[in-house]
Amino acid sequence: MKENIIDYLNKRATLSPWQLDLSNCDKIEQVVVIPAYNEFHNIRNLLHSLSQNDISICEKTLVIIVVNNRNETITPPEHIENNQNTLELLRTYMHEKEFPFPMGIVDASSPGYEFPAEHGVGLARKIGLDWGLYTLFQQGKTEGGLIWLDADCEVSQNYLNEWNYFFMTNPYSAGIMYSEHPIENTLYGQCMLAYEIFLRCYELGLHYANSPYTFLPIGSTIGVSVPLYVNCGGMNTRIAGEDFYFLQKVARLGEIKRLTTATVYPSARLSDRVPFGTGAKLKQYLNQPETKYLTYPFECFDILKKWIQCIDNPEENPEFMLLQAEKIHSELAHFLVTNYWIQKTKKIFQQNQNKKSLQFHLHEWFDGLKTLKLLHHLRDFAYKPKNLFHTLEKLVKQLNLSEFQEINFENIEGDFERQKMILDKLRNIWHLLKSSGINHHLDSD
Repeated sequence: MKENIIDYLNKRATLSPWQLDLSNCDKIEQVVVIPAYNEFHNIRNLLHSLSQNDISICEKTLVIIVVNNRNETITPPEHIENNQNTLELLRTYMHEKEFPFPMGIVDASSPGYEFPAEHGVGLARKIGLDWGLYTLFQQGKTEGGLIWLDADCEVSQNYLNEWNYFFMTNPYSAGIMYSEHPIENTLYGQCMLAYEIFLRCYELGLHYANSPYTFLPIGSTIGVSVPLYVNCGGMNTRIAGEDFYFLQKVARLGEIKRLTTATVYPSARLSDRVPFGTGAKLKQYLNQPETKYLTYPFECFDILKKWIQCIDNPEENPEFMLLQAEKIHSELAHFLVTNYWIQKTKKIFQQNQNKKSLQFHLHEWFDGLKTLKLLHHLRDFAYKPKNLFHTLEKLVKQLNLSEFQEINFENIEGDFERQKMILDKLRNIWHLLKSSGINHHLDSD
């Protein structure tokens, strides 16, 4: 592993021109990386929240904050000023040893260190993760963990301990930690409630379909072991969707497990920073309330389930499998044809006579992104968007989830208390959902 890390740091790491201003740390086992843009009023709450964790684990955890923005022609001057104030505050905290964990600060805000126009949080996360890897390696560590977090979150008091235990017991895995958005009975809170139910319904649909990509890419909930991070080629630098693409890569090489006994509390706020995600979805719900309770029909997940069963039991060539897809639904076959199924998978069939190897490479081709695109295609061309609670009711019945037996799903759209009850039950069953990863999927079948 040592050689792999050296090779990664030499060829793929993004360190320069940014520098890590580091407090004394000589026994760290894990690194928490926090991108910060216009977060002066949130960062103290997060750091205080982290400091409530056990002091012995805090001392083993390096917390790196990457304060970032693009140049002044793109970034509002008040946001640049906010970032400069954040840097000053963080340097004071580090100098005065305000918190029990060692701190690292990356200035990607000051003149000469701003991000190019095409970059954002993906680059900020990568810089922090790569500096975290470098620091661990400088201390002789070839294992340990790299943890994603956001500046507007808070965490439970066992957060750091659970990550530390996870990496000790899962030296070649990634994890997703349980999370809860704050929900209040306001117009804004009702939108957040609908969105979290939408997300959990989508994940439940992937679980029902037995997808190897059953995960929600919420950036503040992710962690990965050092060896797996390196073997995945590190973080990408996308301005949006960076966490999804990273986890998709992880699913090909390792396993994505669930951490169910600690909690991340992400904030719910409007944002124009990226074209999708929580902030963009909440803005859509507020501006187009008629879309608030729409999702994929249950039939989309059922078709996905049948297609995944085909991949798990592949025919002798892609043409036969396309015929199977046609029998499942004509729009599934149409989707495969437009994605060049036969042309793209012909070599896979020729080069993988072993069944498990063939299964693996077919699941690698039909990845998390194609899964999402198929669901969109079926929703738009085979069916139409359906009521969120109708889809959810069918899923919980098909999965025999007794927790929902007493729930009346009819006429629920304006009933905050019943919706909150549904969300609480979805949160309570999250630990039952499958882990992700192609090999894990094949081994568990």
